[in-house]
Parts: sequence; structure tokens; C-alpha cells
Amino acid sequence: MGAGALIQDVEPENIERQRWLALAEKALAGASFEERLVSHSDDNIRIEPLYDRSTAAEPIVRANPKSPWIVSQRVDDPDTNRAKSQALEDVAQGATGLSLVFEGAPNAFGYGLPRTAEALEAGLDGISLNPIQV
Repeated sequence: MGAGALIQDVEPENIERQRWLALAEKALAGASFEERLVSHSDDNIRIEPLYDRSTAAEPIVRANPKSPWIVSQRVDDPDTNRAKSQALEDVAQGATGLSLVFEGAPNAFGYGLPRTAEALEAGLDGISLNPIQV
């Protein structure tokens, strides 16, 4: 849905909007509605103080509403023992997924598990991988 869909197909004669406009004009005490409450972007796009919901708006539906949510915790400690402790605690506290971040990855931000098979094995040791997403 594009930005234009937000302002198209709006209910005409919205009573709540008319009520709001009357209250806004009263609060402005004679000042110009246009000058005080309507602004413009750098691209000269008109920005209203209040927008009505489009009549064509539809709720956003997940791809598969029957599949459960995944609560994923980030595992990025360079020390594999701390990473393992963190992951074990996260799973014990209800995490249903682990996001493993390795050193050098764009989202490691100076951290990350060492990029070795041994570090991966040590970091996940003792964690049952069947019930969680990795």
C-alpha cells in the first residue's frame, strides 16, 4: 500500500473529524488553521495535523498465522563459555530461537562468536537444538 492509499477512499463527512476541527479552530482563537497546523515537507508535501483512516485499510496478516512466534535471542559473545551460558539462560527463560552472530559479520558491531567449528560446538554445547530455531 502506497502513501496515497492513506488519504484516498476516506469516509466523507466524518463526524469525529468535524468535531476535532471545531475544537482546533476554537483553540486557535482566530489564528489561521493553515498557518498553524498544516506544515510542508522539504519536498513541499502537505502534512496535515490529523489523518482519517482509509476505508480501504486492511489489517496486516502474518504469512502463516497458525505458526507460532519465534522469540530469538542474539548470541554474540566472543568468549564461548559466556556465549554458552547466555544461550542456556535465554532458552531456559523462554527463547525459542537463537541468532548466532560471528565475528566479522556486518551486524557483529565489534563482537561475535569466533568463526571456528570448535567455537560453535562449545557455544551450543548442552543446548537441545530440536525445540528451537537457530
